[in-house]
Amino acid sequence: MFFIFAYLAIHSPLMRCGKSNLLATIGALTPRSLKADDITPAVLFRCVEQYRPTLLLDELDQAGLRQSGDLRAILNAGYRADGQVPRAVPTKDGDYQVRFFSAYCVKVLAGIGTFLPPTVSDRSIHIHMRRKTKEEEVARWSMRKIQSECELLKRKLARWAEDHRESLAEAPEPQILEELDDRQWDNWEPLIKIADLIGGKWPENARDVAKTFSKVVEDDNLRVELLIDIKTIFDSSDAERLGSNGLVEELAKLEHRKWPEWRNGKAITTRQLASLLQPFGIGPKQLWIDNRNSQGYKKEWFSDAWNRYLPPTPLPETLGPLV
Repeated sequence: MFFIFAYLAIHSPLMRCGKSNLLATIGALTPRSLKADDITPAVLFRCVEQYRPTLLLDELDQAGLRQSGDLRAILNAGYRADGQVPRAVPTKDGDYQVRFFSAYCVKVLAGIGTFLPPTVSDRSIHIHMRRKTKEEEVARWSMRKIQSECELLKRKLARWAEDHRESLAEAPEPQILEELDDRQWDNWEPLIKIADLIGGKWPENARDVAKTFSKVVEDDNLRVELLIDIKTIFDSSDAERLGSNGLVEELAKLEHRKWPEWRNGKAITTRQLASLLQPFGIGPKQLWIDNRNSQGYKKEWFSDAWNRYLPPTPLPETLGPLV
């Protein structure tokens, strides 16, 4: 139906953020869903060729995707309908012949941190999960309940897709969103085309979501490290507020971290610190610190992020003392 169809990449900074449950819910809503927590390149392209599944790949942070050139090449190729991978297969007479295997199918990729190499990440729409706090109440997720509740919706979605196959093929190309670069537009165009066909509020909502989700996302694991280090600095200083300059100076003293040589061998700056903290909704403000007005942070501003993302166990001693 579509020549290009982006992957859905589900990230979380740590375990127990709900990504596997989301993956299972997607599987309950999609045709020929096939879940695999550990898959080799040979199995991957053969599954795609034979079953044309909705492929759900979990625990990809453990798969060595950045090191596996074969697995990465298949995912790079499988983004387009004409994506193929050549492989030598044995013949009956003991020789080998080259065969081209299709790599194209719907794929959902899940893992912890920045598990995708840049080329695969660039071909994906990203969803970032976060762990709920103890104060947040949500309904308990049940696989049995999800399967039964999704069955009817799954059939309706399949029927809608079949009924509108020709309409989607003949629909005019949507106007390009200038906020998105070429690759991002390729990723979102099929979904926007579907939204336009549905009508109502969907076209506007789809474009708003595309703009929001296409923002550049940096390394989640690195941000968790930053939260840990900032908590250590606050706890060690017994301070309730710290200036931006003082905070980056303390970060630069942590020789076992990346902050002392953050960019081109130079220590992290106040601007770079603010950029890393921005996704948590934390930013510097004018505060009264050390008998003067200066840009800085209050300890209480980090409470929500610390509750969500820091390990429940005591912080490791390997962080070292602040000097």
